[in-house]
Parts: sequence; structure tokens; C-alpha cells
Amino acid sequence: MKTVIAQITDTHFGDPTALSRGIDPTANLDAVLKDAAGMGATRIIFTGDVAVGGDPAAVFSRLGAFDPEFDIVLGNHDEAHAIAPLYARHLPNTEGELYYAYDEGDYRYLFMDSSAGMIGGAQLNWLNGHMDCGKPVILYIHHPLVDIKTGMDRVYPLKNRDQVKQILRLLKKPVTVFCGHYPMPDARREYNITQFVTPAVSFQVEKGEPEVAIHARHFGYRLIEIEKGSIKSVLRINYGNGFESETEGAAG
Repeated sequence: MKTVIAQITDTHFGDPTALSRGIDPTANLDAVLKDAAGMGATRIIFTGDVAVGGDPAAVFSRLGAFDPEFDIVLGNHDEAHAIAPLYARHLPNTEGELYYAYDEGDYRYLFMDSSAGMIGGAQLNWLNGHMDCGKPVILYIHHPLVDIKTGMDRVYPLKNRDQVKQILRLLKKPVTVFCGHYPMPDARREYNITQFVTPAVSFQVEKGEPEVAIHARHFGYRLIEIEKGSIKSVLRINYGNGFESETEGAAG
């Protein structure tokens, strides 16, 4: 059976950085949800930064048929205590972080909490406990794990990503990472980790610049298809005249 997931990231509801540039995160999200439904997606996975100065409830109230069929990981602008009452599928762990796992088909799905800008010891131990699952892993996290030569990576990286990667290498199986935080399209591979960074629903950042340079030329999301041990994804990008599909290969 094929599973079609829309990965949506960095909606940034209420973010003055977006609003001051004439960006409308609400209209962008509505357009993304409509396109995702038209493309056959049956599930939404948010990869963080739901609201920045805004109300996360306003995001979830717009999901329509995708509610309650959604999962979420927290970004650096999210807080577990604000999200948890709106999201009953998985509750925060005792240390107040929202991370969880489940098996589906041929894969183990892992959802990690990088809202603190690093992964704490309890969560690292939890991750290590999944490395004997014997299955390939699909990992959703806000921050990229494989570095990208861009201004965002220089200023706002996950502080202990090397520790996370060292644990993932123990799996001896493929790990596919879907993330956001750096609002730009990117795909690359390191050891057994293949990482896909997805553009934001709100504003984007120039990929090749040494400094953080924001632009609003487009917005989008990622459509992921999982079937019989195969993972495929395409970007759905809106340049102002509707959505177009774009693919990218994983670099070495």
C-alpha cells in the first residue's frame, strides 16, 4: 500500500519577519493544504516552527480533512507546553520534550525534538535504543543533521548533530531524514544518512550565501511517497502561478 505524506515546515504564523515583507503565511498554508490534498496526500507531517509570535492553534484549525491525521516535531520557535494541548496523538516525555516513534510497513518512523537547538541526553539514549530495530528508519526533525555550506548552517546549526549522526550510523541500515529550519531545497548523503531539506511555507533563505539572506520569491512543501520499501519525494513549489513539481538528487 502506498502512503502519501505532505511534509510542511516553517509555517511561521504571526512572524513579523514574514509579515513585514508582505508574506501571508495563512494564505500560503491554505494553498499548500489544497495542493497536497489534490496530489493525493492523506497525512501531514509538520517539521517545526509552527508559529512565531502567533497562535499555533490557528495553524491546526486550518487542517480540515488532515486533522487528526498529522504528526509534528518541534522547531526552535516551538514549545512543548504550547503544542501538547493541541496535539493529542503523542504526549511530551517526562522532561517536556516531544519525541516519539512507531512502526509502519517496512520502516520505523522516528520523530525528534530539536527545539532546544540541541538533543539532550535522555533523547539521545532514547534514539540509541532504536538502533537495534533491524529496520530502515525515516527520521523527522526540525534541524538538519548533515551540514550545508550556507549562512543558516554557520549561525543556527544543531549544536550536537555529530552525536546524533554517530548514533544513527550504528543502525547499519538506511536512514532517511526529512527536515526544515534552513528554508531552502537541499538533498545530500553522508554515510547511511540521506537528508532532504524542505522549503518553508513562509519565507526562504538564499542557499549559497555566507550570511542569512531572506527572500519571498516562492514557497512550498515536500510530497513523500512510501511504498514497498521505496521512498520517493518531490518538491511542490509555488512561484506565484500555482505549484510545480521539482526533484532533486541526493549528493554525495
